[in-house]
Parts: sequence; structure tokens; C-alpha cells
Amino acid sequence: MAAPVIRDRDGVVKCRAELSRDGEAVKISGQGNGPLAALVHGLGAAGGPLFEITAYSEHALSSGEEAAAIAYIQIKTSDGKSRWGAGVDTNIELASVRAVLSALNRV
Repeated sequence: MAAPVIRDRDGVVKCRAELSRDGEAVKISGQGNGPLAALVHGLGAAGGPLFEITAYSEHALSSGEEAAAIAYIQIKTSDGKSRWGAGVDTNIELASVRAVLSALNRV
């Protein structure tokens, strides 16, 4: 799972994460104009599949301070495959990260 995302003074978002690929730990580091762009950049730089996010949607699952949200993301890989993923978390950024990883696990 991805580590917290940090925004620096220039508005660039950085993402550092440790993920598991085929049972091996892989550290990624990326940056972009938002959390998902930083994640996509980091995955590509670590030798992951090249892809773009083509659709995104989110909504709350309940109300209140600790409400969980769900994010739905569609990705398209460089070979034209499209896959959907979904992620749930009380932090919408982490729900989005989970959705990207869910979609990648279907490629």
C-alpha cells in the first residue's frame, strides 16, 4: 500500500510507496500534479506497466467524520487493455490509490 502523499511548496505531489509484485517488495517514488499522477509516475519509473487513468468516480459510503468513501478508476494500458478497479478507505486519496492498484491487479 502506498505511503502518505506529501505536497511540497511548488505544488508538486510526491508519492513514496512499498508494494508487492510477484511476492517481492518494490519501492516506488514518483511525482506529479496530484496524488494519482504521482502514483502513476512512480509505478512507471519502477518498471510497472505503462497506463493512464481514463475514468474516475467517487462517493461517500456513509456520513460523518469517519465516513468511508469508495473510488472507481478505469485504466488503459499501453497495449490498449482497459480495466476497472475500486478502492475503499476513510481517506479519499487512499481509496483512489487502492482503486488504481485494484485495476492494475486485473491487467
